[in-house]
Amino acid sequence: QQASGVYAGTGNINAAPLFVNAASGDYRLQPGSPCADTGDPASPRDMYGSFPDMGAFAAIRVVTVTINVPSGRTYSFNGNLYTASQAFADTSGKMRAVSIDSIQNRFAGTGYRFTGWSNGQPAGHPLEIPLQDVTLTASFVTQYEIRMESDPGGSISPAGGWYDAGSTVVIQASSGPGFSFEGWDGTGTGSYTGFDATYSLPVT
Repeated sequence: QQASGVYAGTGNINAAPLFVNAASGDYRLQPGSPCADTGDPASPRDMYGSFPDMGAFAAIRVVTVTINVPSGRTYSFNGNLYTASQAFADTSGKMRAVSIDSIQNRFAGTGYRFTGWSNGQPAGHPLEIPLQDVTLTASFVTQYEIRMESDPGGSISPAGGWYDAGSTVVIQASSGPGFSFEGWDGTGTGSYTGFDATYSLPVT
């Protein structure tokens, strides 16, 4: 039994197309639409290797959004906080918010600085869920804290702070009137002990 206005024949479908909201003009196909992957078999296959969809708009797909972060890093996806890599089932076309703190886990002289997402977007950005599975990977660089102190009668620079592993920090000491520089006395991994008032310190 064919519905009114529906013609029998190969490839014709006598079923509701499951538009997202035809009343408001949204003719995208919902997941599970009988029009998905049932277009002209002579047409080129789509990105999924399937027949094209019937209609002017592609069917909404349920896809996997994978967010990869190093263990213990905190990020937010769609308003929820996570501390480990996660795979989310989501719907294509939806807008989601992704964000991550730029500085994390500073403790006992070691910390981590966010350097970028694999999609080239900033730490916090909107993400439109695409038609295919997508993976976002967060990259970090290890940081180390350098603490600087000077005896009375002199000055040093920099005052100290957090620096990226693999970088170089130029430390300098200056003596005041009536004083002379005697040397650096470093403690801890990667510190410097010596007599050069200006020294390029590798951060390791």
